[in-house]
Amino acid sequence: MQNFTFGRKGTNWFLFAFVLLIGTLPSFGQDDCPDPDNFSFSETQTVCFTQTVSELNTDGYPVYQTDDNANDTQAIPQDELLVDGETYFVGGESGQCERIAITVTVESELLPENRITNDRSSGFTFSNCTPTNFDEGDLSDLFIVDDENNYRIAVYTTEEGSDEFTGELVAGNSYYIAQVPISTIEPGNCPSQRVAFGYDPNQIEAPATETSQTLCEGATVADLEAEGTYNNTQAIRWYRSRNATSPLAAGTELISGQVYYVGQVVNDAGRITPPCETPTVDRAAVAVTLEDFDAGEDASTTLCLSEVEERLEDETPEQLFLSLVAGRDLPTNVSFLPSIQSIASDYSDEPIDTFTTQATFTTEAGCEDTVELSITVEESFEAGDSNLGNILCRSEIGEVDETEVRNYLNSLLSGDADEDGKFSPLPSEIADDLNNTSDEITFDIIYTIGEGTSCEDTANLGVTVLEGADFELVPVTDLCNDDIPALVNEIPEDVEALFLENFGENIPEGDFEEGDIQAVINQYNQNNIDTFTATFIANVENGCSEEIELTRTVIEGETANAGNLVYNEDVCTSDQPIDLTSLTEADSFEGTVGGTFSGEGVSNNVFDPSTVEPDTYTITYRVDESLNCVSGSEETTFTIDVIQGPDAGNDIEDSICVSELESLLADFDPLNPEATLTQLFQRFEWDGEIDGEFSPNVNILGAQLLSYYGDPDRDPELSLNGTYTVGNEADECDTDESTFAITIFDGELIDAGQPNSTEICNITIENGRFPSISSVRNYYLDLLDEGVSRNGTFEPTINEIVNWYNNEAEIGIFSTTYTVGSGECQDSVELSVEVLAPEQAIVEVNDENPIICITENEFNLNT
Repeated sequence: MQNFTFGRKGTNWFLFAFVLLIGTLPSFGQDDCPDPDNFSFSETQTVCFTQTVSELNTDGYPVYQTDDNANDTQAIPQDELLVDGETYFVGGESGQCERIAITVTVESELLPENRITNDRSSGFTFSNCTPTNFDEGDLSDLFIVDDENNYRIAVYTTEEGSDEFTGELVAGNSYYIAQVPISTIEPGNCPSQRVAFGYDPNQIEAPATETSQTLCEGATVADLEAEGTYNNTQAIRWYRSRNATSPLAAGTELISGQVYYVGQVVNDAGRITPPCETPTVDRAAVAVTLEDFDAGEDASTTLCLSEVEERLEDETPEQLFLSLVAGRDLPTNVSFLPSIQSIASDYSDEPIDTFTTQATFTTEAGCEDTVELSITVEESFEAGDSNLGNILCRSEIGEVDETEVRNYLNSLLSGDADEDGKFSPLPSEIADDLNNTSDEITFDIIYTIGEGTSCEDTANLGVTVLEGADFELVPVTDLCNDDIPALVNEIPEDVEALFLENFGENIPEGDFEEGDIQAVINQYNQNNIDTFTATFIANVENGCSEEIELTRTVIEGETANAGNLVYNEDVCTSDQPIDLTSLTEADSFEGTVGGTFSGEGVSNNVFDPSTVEPDTYTITYRVDESLNCVSGSEETTFTIDVIQGPDAGNDIEDSICVSELESLLADFDPLNPEATLTQLFQRFEWDGEIDGEFSPNVNILGAQLLSYYGDPDRDPELSLNGTYTVGNEADECDTDESTFAITIFDGELIDAGQPNSTEICNITIENGRFPSISSVRNYYLDLLDEGVSRNGTFEPTINEIVNWYNNEAEIGIFSTTYTVGSGECQDSVELSVEVLAPEQAIVEVNDENPIICITENEFNLNT
């Protein structure tokens, strides 16, 4: 076996063993145990926080937890922190030493006050916003140093470590903060204990929101929906873009199809740092769609009560109202204001009314639109059933009036028809049509009840009135009794013939009512002088018949007797014409009536005093055998005294131009305006007396004339309206009055001259006679009388005449109306140009300049 020796290598081992030996000794030259009676350290020692066992003064002896040498043999590690108030024991390693107790007092500065909780808390967790560059300097700034001259804030990564931390804090890590002396640590100048600091920065996520939101047209940012996900969410912010820095105001209107971005702001209570907001990169994108919901226009209708009642048997009131918007694509979510129940109650109380509600429709997206729905319920009307094909014979109705027609039409209505409706055409119109013709006529009549309302009802009535007998009764002269024997030779034929004379030459088919002619004969035999009646029944091909009452009167013959006529009243020349036959119709007249009046001023038995001068006029009344049943002749005379009556002249309704007033007003006398007005009247062929009275007052009328004429800014026209009265109401002939309505127009009276015409050969035009439109115009203007203004207008225009010539007719008469002046004071004249064809000649007798249009031929004017 090999011996372990201290060779060269052994020398090294020896040194190592020596060192170990020396290292285990308390100290060089030191005993194994401290001397309890002779030690240099204090049994009470004061240290600073963070000082360790190694910093106790023990004369180099180890420190134990207890004074038990036998069992407590392991010394306290040198790096263990000292504890305030603890007793430590100094001894030796031999286990035989008497241990010396040291009581330790650990001193420390107060915990630093923090700006988060505003106290000297031993620990808290801090949150700030991300992203962040939060470092030890930022952390130090959260604490307050009690003595800035001697202390500072230090940051550590451990509770007891001595290495201070620098750099950015790491989320989720813990840090320890103390205020430490600027100079060397000594008792009385100790660091504070450390504040535990948990670093938990906020990574603020986006709020909870739907990434696609459908809103209503006109929606704003305030309508977007998002919900905070933190207890301390302070606000929701919306942006136009992901990286936008300015949040949108709540009233900002949204744009359909755009994407908006949302974040939330979180503010932890009591924190001195600003609230945290969702980072731009984490903002939630929300696509916005705006729903353009339009429920449509307001809707209304008018329904008849009967229809409403019928529909409500199968529909609810709500369905009745919603039928107004049937066909519209509307949501089913609808509310009504006032409610349908309220309207139904009102309807029950009074059904004839207008019922209106505001119907609000709401889409799934919550968009609302309101439509006013209105139903007007009107009274129902019943016109009954139509009644067509009614046929009447003309004889059934005869001459009718409005009442008779109305009664007949009412009889055609069915029993359920409402009364007091309206017939169209009107009964009066139907009566007129019936009375104005005997031809067949059909009436298509509409009976309307409730006209003008939405509930009017109609029934059709059809009535045909068949053609009646074609006849016309003509006047017949009375029969002279003395002539009867000669007229009636055969009975009943001659008697019938006398009655048939009532038809003239147009005698309808038919026969007399059986027995009527014999009754006439019997009546005549009893009394010759009388009026006799017989009924003739006219037959019509359409099967109708008509009873026609015919009469003949038999009178006694008489000898001509002109009687005695007297006209006792004076007649004024201004009186109305006198019907002289009224003299013979008086009860006091005993002569033969029907004679003829004659004399100056008499025409057709009428005397007109306005046609004669004041005088006495003899009037003759003559009767002779030209009168029926009169024999011989006789005449008588009487006189009529005509006296002069007042004459206000003829009525005037006419106009003049203001320029015509010049001659009238040149000598206007304010003291005698009547003279000017009567001169004005005389321009209209007025021939009345000149001493009458004007109304309005003559001074007013004169002033109006003078003012209008002299006003350079006069109105377009002046109207003079009134009356002119002459005579005296106390006089026998009373007064006479005429009216005047004279319009004076602001314009100059212009005379366009006399119509004129000329001829021109077409070949002349083709050879360039008129090189321009203006040359044609001048050609027409040369036709005007000398002195007539050439600034008038043509109708048709010269352009239209040229186009007419070029496009339609080269040959013919081209006429136009030339007008000068304006308004009511204008005047017109017709101008004509006849374009002659080749080989056409116009030669007037004694015409020194005949118009002859020649091409290649020559014309002999003698042929």
